[in-house]
Amino acid sequence: MSAAAGRAAGKVGQAAGRAAAKANEVGSKKGPDGPLNKGAKRDPELYILATIMTGAFGMAGYYFGIQPWE
Repeated sequence: MSAAAGRAAGKVGQAAGRAAAKANEVGSKKGPDGPLNKGAKRDPELYILATIMTGAFGMAGYYFGIQPWE
C-alpha cells in the first residue's frame, strides 16, 4: 500500500513541478517593465505605505495571537 502511495505522490509532485515551471516562464516574460515596477516608479510612496500597513497587520496579528479571548 505504501508503494502505491509513494508512486501517486511522485506523480503529483511532478505535475506540480511542471505547473510551477510554466508559471515561472509566464511571469518572467513581463521583464523589468512589469506593472508592479511601473507603479513603483510612478509613485514611490507606495513602499512607505506598504511598510506601514505590513507593520500594522503584523502588530494586530501579534496582539490577537497572544490575547485572543480578552
